[in-house]
Amino acid sequence: MHRSPKPTNMLVGFMETTPVVSDAKMRVLDAAERLFHLRGYNAITLRDIAGEVGLNHASLYHHVPGGKEALFVEVMQRAFARHQSHLDQAILDAGPDLRAQLRAASRWMLSQTPIDFMRQAGRYQILELIGRGGM
Repeated sequence: MHRSPKPTNMLVGFMETTPVVSDAKMRVLDAAERLFHLRGYNAITLRDIAGEVGLNHASLYHHVPGGKEALFVEVMQRAFARHQSHLDQAILDAGPDLRAQLRAASRWMLSQTPIDFMRQAGRYQILELIGRGGM
């Protein structure tokens, strides 16, 4: 079982955790993130993700009852939480000096592969998800 970090409105470095996520759900999220990154949202089906983790397509809905859109939103939220956690740690490790914190944040941000939203999901899918309050 895994606990996923969830950003809070607290000070930098403080995190609360979300409910426990099963190992099977983590495998689904990992596979979905990898496939969305490699091939893009539009090119991936739930069958692709199920096949990647060795699940029956119908069984995948146990872990992802909201379908592909909900899975994409969850993958992106998890990626943002991971980014936030690492950025918070870089700033915390820099100490109390604001300039050192800004340099640490900049170094960390520049060391990361950018998230290509246009590849991850088409522009219209993103606008539609945002409009529904999904992101």
